Amino acid sequence: MMMGNNNQQSASKRTLIDALAGAAAGVFARTVVAPIDRVKLLIQLSGSIPSASAASSSPKTNPLQIFRGIIQKEGILSLWRGNTPTILIEGGSTALNFVFLNWYKLASHAILTSLEQQYPSLQSQNRGDRKRRLLQSFVSGGLAGATTISFLYPLGFMRTRLATDVGNKGERMYPNGMRDVLCKIWSSDGFRGFYKG
Repeated sequence: MMMGNNNQQSASKRTLIDALAGAAAGVFARTVVAPIDRVKLLIQLSGSIPSASAASSSPKTNPLQIFRGIIQKEGILSLWRGNTPTILIEGGSTALNFVFLNWYKLASHAILTSLEQQYPSLQSQNRGDRKRRLLQSFVSGGLAGATTISFLYPLGFMRTRLATDVGNKGERMYPNGMRDVLCKIWSSDGFRGFYKG
């Protein structure tokens, strides 16, 4: 009995290490591509960005010109504007999916067992039925993903606001970063403001 418990702890430890390694790899990858992502966002939202900014572009402006304009007018570090929420989303997504998936697997197991007791026709001959495991994984994975997205959506919203906040520190709408975004959204729209869109 003790041996099984050690194997279970070892498997949990490996899963946790894999989750942390995945989060670290995701954070690194997102940080490397952050400048490209910022230019992409500025191109996508160019119609809603004030025309006095480095990111404003006519339809003929290409990504390389926008990239150079950002560096010239805002400095090289501005290419990573909005990356902090991206990192929090990446790490948080891995951690929350890990937690919620296990929780929903346990919950779905209890629900499926209860349904089988209420409706005997749902019972399979074999308790370890493949269809049941597949359904349980599908339901728990979907619920874990939806719950994670619900928790992290405000960070994505703040990331977009920061990434499209162009200009020098005195010209920007959110010169102090995430704190300014948080305070301005909260004061204008309250909690619901973080879930716009």
